[in-house]
Amino acid sequence: MTAETQENIRNFVEGVAVAAITAPSKRDKQEAPGPSDLASKCDVCVANSIASYLGRGEKRRNGFSLKAWVGTAVHEKLERDLPLVYPRAEREIEVKIGDIPGIGPVVGHIDTFFPEKQTVNDWKTADLKNIQKYKTQAGPGAYTLGLTVQERAELENLKERDRLGTLAADDVNMFRLISLMARTEEHSGGVPIDYIGQTMLYLLGLRRMGREAKYATLTFIPRDSNNLADIWVTSCEYRPEVAEGVLRRATHLARVVQAGRVADLEPHPECFPCVIRPRLSR
Repeated sequence: MTAETQENIRNFVEGVAVAAITAPSKRDKQEAPGPSDLASKCDVCVANSIASYLGRGEKRRNGFSLKAWVGTAVHEKLERDLPLVYPRAEREIEVKIGDIPGIGPVVGHIDTFFPEKQTVNDWKTADLKNIQKYKTQAGPGAYTLGLTVQERAELENLKERDRLGTLAADDVNMFRLISLMARTEEHSGGVPIDYIGQTMLYLLGLRRMGREAKYATLTFIPRDSNNLADIWVTSCEYRPEVAEGVLRRATHLARVVQAGRVADLEPHPECFPCVIRPRLSR
Protein backbone atom coordinates (compact mmCIF):
# COMPACT_ATOMS: atom_id res chain seq x y z
CA MET A 1 0.00 0.00 0.00
CA THR A 2 1.40 3.36 -0.99
CA ALA A 3 1.71 6.32 1.34
CA GLU A 4 -0.81 8.16 -0.82
CA THR A 5 -3.36 5.36 -0.46
CA GLN A 6 -2.94 5.33 3.32
CA GLU A 7 -3.40 9.09 3.47
CA ASN A 8 -6.57 8.82 1.37
CA ILE A 9 -7.94 6.16 3.75
CA ARG A 10 -7.12 8.29 6.80
CA ASN A 11 -8.77 11.34 5.28
CA PHE A 12 -11.85 9.31 4.34
CA VAL A 13 -12.28 7.86 7.85
CA GLU A 14 -11.69 11.26 9.44
CA GLY A 15 -14.31 12.81 7.18
CA VAL A 16 -16.87 10.15 8.07
CA ALA A 17 -16.14 10.56 11.78
CA VAL A 18 -16.45 14.34 11.66
CA ALA A 19 -19.68 14.14 9.64
CA ALA A 20 -21.21 11.70 12.14
CA ILE A 21 -20.11 13.71 15.16
CA THR A 22 -21.36 17.03 13.79
CA ALA A 23 -24.69 15.71 12.46
CA PRO A 24 -27.47 17.74 14.16
CA SER A 25 -29.25 15.89 16.94
CA LYS A 26 -32.80 16.55 18.08
CA ARG A 27 -31.31 18.68 20.85
CA ASP A 28 -29.73 20.95 18.24
CA LYS A 29 -32.94 21.57 16.31
CA GLN A 30 -34.90 23.62 18.86
CA GLU A 31 -35.25 27.16 17.54
CA ALA A 32 -37.34 28.98 20.14
CA PRO A 33 -35.45 29.93 23.30
CA GLY A 34 -35.85 27.18 25.88
CA PRO A 35 -35.16 26.98 29.62
CA SER A 36 -31.40 26.59 29.22
CA ASP A 37 -31.30 29.67 26.95
CA LEU A 38 -33.45 31.87 29.17
CA ALA A 39 -31.69 30.82 32.37
CA SER A 40 -28.28 31.97 31.10
CA LYS A 41 -26.54 34.33 33.50
CA CYS A 42 -25.70 36.66 30.60
CA ASP A 43 -28.32 39.22 29.50
CA VAL A 44 -26.59 39.65 26.15
CA CYS A 45 -26.76 35.91 25.36
CA VAL A 46 -30.43 35.71 26.33
CA ALA A 47 -31.26 38.80 24.26
CA ASN A 48 -29.34 37.45 21.25
CA SER A 49 -31.20 34.15 21.51
CA ILE A 50 -34.52 36.01 21.55
CA ALA A 51 -33.43 38.29 18.70
CA SER A 52 -32.41 35.33 16.56
CA TYR A 53 -35.76 33.65 17.12
CA LEU A 54 -37.62 36.86 16.23
CA GLY A 55 -35.56 37.31 13.08
CA ARG A 56 -33.91 40.46 14.42
CA GLY A 57 -30.39 39.11 14.48
CA GLU A 58 -28.27 36.23 13.29
CA LYS A 59 -27.96 33.14 15.43
CA ARG A 60 -24.68 33.27 17.29
CA ARG A 61 -22.31 30.53 16.21
CA ASN A 62 -20.22 29.36 19.13
CA GLY A 63 -18.31 26.79 17.11
CA PHE A 64 -18.51 23.05 17.50
CA SER A 65 -17.65 21.76 20.97
CA LEU A 66 -16.52 18.18 21.44
CA LYS A 67 -17.27 18.50 25.16
CA ALA A 68 -20.86 19.46 24.35
CA TRP A 69 -21.04 16.56 21.90
CA VAL A 70 -19.91 14.17 24.63
CA GLY A 71 -22.69 15.59 26.82
CA THR A 72 -25.26 14.96 24.08
CA ALA A 73 -23.99 11.40 23.65
CA VAL A 74 -24.26 10.78 27.40
CA HIS A 75 -27.84 12.10 27.40
CA GLU A 76 -28.84 9.86 24.51
CA LYS A 77 -27.32 6.75 26.11
CA LEU A 78 -28.99 7.43 29.45
CA GLU A 79 -32.31 8.07 27.73
CA ARG A 80 -31.99 4.71 25.96
CA ASP A 81 -30.71 2.62 28.87
CA LEU A 82 -32.56 4.07 31.87
CA PRO A 83 -35.73 1.97 31.30
CA LEU A 84 -33.62 -1.18 31.64
CA VAL A 85 -32.81 -0.35 35.27
CA TYR A 86 -35.78 1.82 36.30
CA PRO A 87 -38.81 1.47 34.00
CA ARG A 88 -40.94 3.93 35.99
CA ALA A 89 -38.71 6.86 35.09
CA GLU A 90 -40.27 9.23 32.56
CA ARG A 91 -37.90 10.59 29.92
CA GLU A 92 -37.85 13.64 27.66
CA ILE A 93 -41.12 15.11 28.91
CA GLU A 94 -42.18 18.19 26.96
CA VAL A 95 -43.53 20.92 29.23
CA LYS A 96 -45.01 24.31 28.44
CA ILE A 97 -43.59 26.67 31.01
CA GLY A 98 -45.31 29.92 30.11
CA ASP A 99 -45.97 32.55 27.47
CA ILE A 100 -43.65 35.51 27.03
CA PRO A 101 -45.10 38.53 25.21
CA GLY A 102 -43.34 38.93 21.90
CA ILE A 103 -41.88 35.43 22.00
CA GLY A 104 -44.79 33.10 22.61
CA PRO A 105 -44.80 29.80 24.48
CA VAL A 106 -41.66 28.67 26.26
CA VAL A 107 -41.31 24.91 25.92
CA GLY A 108 -38.76 22.72 27.64
CA HIS A 109 -37.77 19.07 27.56
CA ILE A 110 -37.05 17.44 30.90
CA ASP A 111 -34.31 14.81 30.88
CA THR A 112 -35.87 12.57 33.52
CA PHE A 113 -38.78 12.70 35.95
CA PHE A 114 -39.10 10.27 38.85
CA PRO A 115 -42.83 10.54 39.71
CA GLU A 116 -42.58 8.44 42.86
CA LYS A 117 -40.00 10.89 44.23
CA GLN A 118 -41.71 13.97 42.70
CA THR A 119 -38.28 14.80 41.33
CA VAL A 120 -36.99 16.27 38.08
CA ASN A 121 -33.45 15.21 37.17
CA ASP A 122 -31.10 16.92 34.76
CA TRP A 123 -27.98 15.13 33.54
CA LYS A 124 -24.86 17.29 33.40
CA THR A 125 -21.41 16.42 32.10
CA ALA A 126 -18.48 18.47 33.40
CA ASP A 127 -14.77 18.33 34.06
CA LEU A 128 -13.95 16.70 37.40
CA LYS A 129 -12.25 19.84 38.76
CA ASN A 130 -15.45 21.82 38.27
CA ILE A 131 -17.56 19.15 39.95
CA GLN A 132 -15.21 19.13 42.92
CA LYS A 133 -15.47 22.93 43.11
CA TYR A 134 -19.27 22.75 43.11
CA LYS A 135 -19.22 20.09 45.83
CA THR A 136 -16.89 22.10 48.03
CA GLN A 137 -18.93 25.26 47.69
CA ALA A 138 -22.42 23.83 47.87
CA GLY A 139 -22.75 20.49 49.57
CA PRO A 140 -25.08 17.69 48.45
CA GLY A 141 -28.36 19.37 49.37
CA ALA A 142 -27.66 23.04 48.64
CA TYR A 143 -27.42 23.96 45.01
CA THR A 144 -29.53 27.10 45.49
CA LEU A 145 -27.61 30.34 45.28
CA GLY A 146 -30.43 32.84 45.54
CA LEU A 147 -31.62 34.55 48.72
CA THR A 148 -35.04 35.36 50.10
CA VAL A 149 -36.07 39.02 50.41
CA GLN A 150 -35.35 38.89 54.14
CA GLU A 151 -31.92 37.36 53.59
CA ARG A 152 -31.05 40.01 51.02
CA ALA A 153 -31.95 42.76 53.50
CA GLU A 154 -29.87 41.01 56.15
CA LEU A 155 -26.95 40.69 53.75
CA GLU A 156 -27.03 44.39 52.85
CA ASN A 157 -27.11 45.31 56.53
CA LEU A 158 -24.16 43.07 57.31
CA LYS A 159 -22.16 44.36 54.32
CA GLU A 160 -22.76 47.95 55.39
CA ARG A 161 -21.67 47.21 58.96
CA ASP A 162 -18.61 45.45 57.62
CA ARG A 163 -17.78 48.44 55.38
CA LEU A 164 -18.10 50.80 58.34
CA GLY A 165 -15.92 48.58 60.49
CA THR A 166 -18.63 47.94 63.07
CA LEU A 167 -18.75 44.19 62.41
CA ALA A 168 -16.18 42.54 64.66
CA ALA A 169 -14.14 39.63 63.35
CA ASP A 170 -15.34 37.46 66.21
CA ASP A 171 -18.95 38.52 65.71
CA VAL A 172 -21.18 35.55 64.95
CA ASN A 173 -22.61 37.59 62.07
CA MET A 174 -19.26 37.48 60.28
CA PHE A 175 -19.87 33.83 59.40
CA ARG A 176 -23.43 34.72 58.49
CA LEU A 177 -22.11 37.41 56.14
CA ILE A 178 -19.78 34.95 54.39
CA SER A 179 -22.54 32.34 54.18
CA LEU A 180 -25.02 34.73 52.61
CA MET A 181 -22.49 36.14 50.16
CA ALA A 182 -21.57 32.62 49.03
CA ARG A 183 -25.20 32.02 48.06
CA THR A 184 -25.86 35.16 46.04
CA GLU A 185 -26.04 35.08 42.28
CA GLU A 186 -22.98 37.31 41.92
CA HIS A 187 -20.65 34.88 43.68
CA SER A 188 -19.46 31.44 42.69
CA GLY A 189 -20.90 29.38 45.54
CA GLY A 190 -22.45 26.11 44.53
CA VAL A 191 -23.51 25.14 41.02
CA PRO A 192 -23.86 27.73 38.23
CA ILE A 193 -26.92 29.94 38.54
CA ASP A 194 -27.93 28.91 35.00
CA TYR A 195 -28.63 25.38 36.18
CA ILE A 196 -30.81 26.58 39.04
CA GLY A 197 -33.03 28.68 36.80
CA GLN A 198 -33.28 25.89 34.24
CA THR A 199 -34.44 23.22 36.68
CA MET A 200 -36.85 25.56 38.46
CA LEU A 201 -38.49 26.27 35.08
CA TYR A 202 -38.87 22.53 34.53
CA LEU A 203 -40.58 22.15 37.89
CA LEU A 204 -42.85 25.10 37.11
CA GLY A 205 -43.84 23.52 33.80
CA LEU A 206 -44.66 20.17 35.39
CA ARG A 207 -46.69 21.80 38.14
CA ARG A 208 -48.68 23.75 35.57
CA MET A 209 -49.46 20.41 33.92
CA GLY A 210 -50.94 19.27 37.23
CA ARG A 211 -48.06 16.95 38.07
CA GLU A 212 -46.78 16.59 41.62
CA ALA A 213 -43.27 17.94 41.28
CA LYS A 214 -41.43 19.27 44.31
CA TYR A 215 -37.72 18.62 43.88
CA ALA A 216 -34.95 18.86 41.34
CA THR A 217 -31.65 17.05 41.14
CA LEU A 218 -28.57 17.68 39.04
CA THR A 219 -26.53 14.58 38.28
CA PHE A 220 -22.96 15.54 37.37
CA ILE A 221 -21.04 12.96 35.36
CA PRO A 222 -17.33 13.76 34.97
CA ARG A 223 -15.91 13.55 31.46
CA ASP A 224 -12.38 12.89 32.70
CA SER A 225 -12.70 10.31 35.48
CA ASN A 226 -12.55 6.52 35.65
CA ASN A 227 -14.30 6.33 39.04
CA LEU A 228 -18.04 5.98 39.54
CA ALA A 229 -17.56 7.57 42.95
CA ASP A 230 -16.86 10.87 41.18
CA ILE A 231 -20.47 11.10 39.96
CA TRP A 232 -22.19 13.73 42.10
CA VAL A 233 -25.88 14.40 42.67
CA THR A 234 -27.12 17.60 44.30
CA SER A 235 -30.71 18.54 45.06
CA CYS A 236 -33.02 21.50 45.59
CA GLU A 237 -36.64 22.10 46.52
CA TYR A 238 -38.89 23.97 44.10
CA ARG A 239 -38.36 27.73 44.32
CA PRO A 240 -41.15 29.54 42.44
CA GLU A 241 -39.50 32.94 42.82
CA VAL A 242 -36.51 31.73 40.80
CA ALA A 243 -38.64 30.38 37.94
CA GLU A 244 -40.85 33.45 37.88
CA GLY A 245 -37.79 35.70 37.98
CA VAL A 246 -36.34 34.01 34.88
CA LEU A 247 -39.60 34.55 33.00
CA ARG A 248 -39.88 38.19 34.09
CA ARG A 249 -36.33 38.83 32.94
CA ALA A 250 -37.05 37.20 29.57
CA THR A 251 -40.13 39.41 29.17
CA HIS A 252 -38.00 42.48 29.86
CA LEU A 253 -35.26 41.39 27.45
CA ALA A 254 -37.83 40.68 24.73
CA ARG A 255 -38.92 44.32 25.04
CA VAL A 256 -35.28 45.41 24.81
CA VAL A 257 -34.86 43.37 21.63
CA GLN A 258 -38.05 44.75 20.08
CA ALA A 259 -36.91 48.29 20.89
CA GLY A 260 -33.58 47.65 19.16
CA ARG A 261 -31.57 48.30 22.31
CA VAL A 262 -29.58 45.06 22.66
CA ALA A 263 -26.35 47.07 22.30
CA ASP A 264 -27.20 48.79 25.59
CA LEU A 265 -26.87 45.53 27.51
CA GLU A 266 -23.75 44.52 29.41
CA PRO A 267 -22.52 40.90 29.22
CA HIS A 268 -22.00 38.92 32.37
CA PRO A 269 -18.31 39.11 33.36
CA GLU A 270 -18.06 35.31 33.45
CA CYS A 271 -19.83 34.69 30.11
CA PHE A 272 -17.62 32.47 27.97
CA PRO A 273 -18.75 33.51 24.45
CA CYS A 274 -19.08 37.21 25.29
CA VAL A 275 -16.13 37.83 27.60
CA ILE A 276 -13.81 34.89 28.19
CA ARG A 277 -13.33 33.59 24.64
CA PRO A 278 -12.54 37.07 23.19
CA ARG A 279 -10.09 37.64 26.01
CA LEU A 280 -8.36 34.31 25.40
CA SER A 281 -8.06 34.98 21.66
CA ARG A 282 -6.21 38.28 22.09
